[in-house]
Amino acid sequence: AIGRAAMLLGAGRVRLDTPIDLSVGLIVEARIGDHLDDGALLATMHFNHYAQVATISGMVPAAFTVGESPVRPPALIKTVLR
Repeated sequence: AIGRAAMLLGAGRVRLDTPIDLSVGLIVEARIGDHLDDGALLATMHFNHYAQVATISGMVPAAFTVGESPVRPPALIKTVLR
């Protein structure tokens, strides 16, 4: 969901001929397993047009699940390409 939101901001391509805007994007501030206080920053959005914000404003918070119990980040899986 974060990647799709960044793409809709213009940081990625919808089609091959879509230009990429290098001045927009998302910085994910909260990581899996982080302790978050009320009002903690989840992500920072860089945009050029307010219409972009309206398009993705619900997508970014919806990409996060905040719970009461601590969680461990998943183990990274090492894949060997052949």
